[in-house]
Amino acid sequence: MVIYFLKDSLPKRFGVRTGLIISPEEKLSKQADFVIVDKQNNAPIYPEMDKKLWPIESVYALIKVKTHLNSVKKGQKSKRLKRRFCDRGS
Repeated sequence: MVIYFLKDSLPKRFGVRTGLIISPEEKLSKQADFVIVDKQNNAPIYPEMDKKLWPIESVYALIKVKTHLNSVKKGQKSKRLKRRFCDRGS
């Protein structure tokens, strides 16, 4: 039910997907239940894989559905992944 709420509430440029997040240093997050991505300008890496792999720079948010609050530390790993954006120069 959360996925329907997100899909109905977010602007159309955002996609609600699932998968893993990867940083430029090739560090991976744990599986995320919901990944909110910029679907207009990004696609998963290796889209044919069952578990989609999303570059961290294309991810606006990730949601992990848990039944216990002691799982918060697992979500912190994704928060520490480094991002690298292109510098267009001035």
